[in-house]
Amino acid sequence: RPVAQRGVLAQADRGIVVAAMAERLSPGLSARLCGVLDRGEVQAQRDGLSFTSPARVALIALDEGLDADEALPAPLADRLGLHVDLDSLPPPATDASVSREAIAAARARLPSVRCDEALLEALVGAAVAFGVASSRAAWFALCTARCAAALAGRDAVHADDCTLAVQWVLAPRATQL
Repeated sequence: RPVAQRGVLAQADRGIVVAAMAERLSPGLSARLCGVLDRGEVQAQRDGLSFTSPARVALIALDEGLDADEALPAPLADRLGLHVDLDSLPPPATDASVSREAIAAARARLPSVRCDEALLEALVGAAVAFGVASSRAAWFALCTARCAAALAGRDAVHADDCTLAVQWVLAPRATQL
């Protein structure tokens, strides 16, 4: 008899999912992951059963490809906020860690963090100038700037927060300078 069970993504609701060798994801699996990231839920229908489970997950996709042919599927890469080249990061400073308490305080502060219209226009303008076609990238840049401000203990985004957002979100997606 058919039995419905929660899968990996539903079990990871409000957690983190790590996809190693994400450049090798099949187009079908990549599309299903995109749907989960967009909706925040898993929908399954098979053997006459139909169910929906919450799956609000953060996805860390590890792209281990060596050549340009080996890259994350474009629709999935578009849905990831930060693109970080771990090989190019400097070693962390010994005093650069963020405490759990600071993260909890930033999470509590985040809903009240506002971004001035001029800074928002600058982020969108930077996305356009870099040739970033996706509107998601500008949204992710705004979210990153707001998070940076919240971690710094501020209720308003500053230019430094936008600079960080451009470096971490828009620059890796740039198609032109």
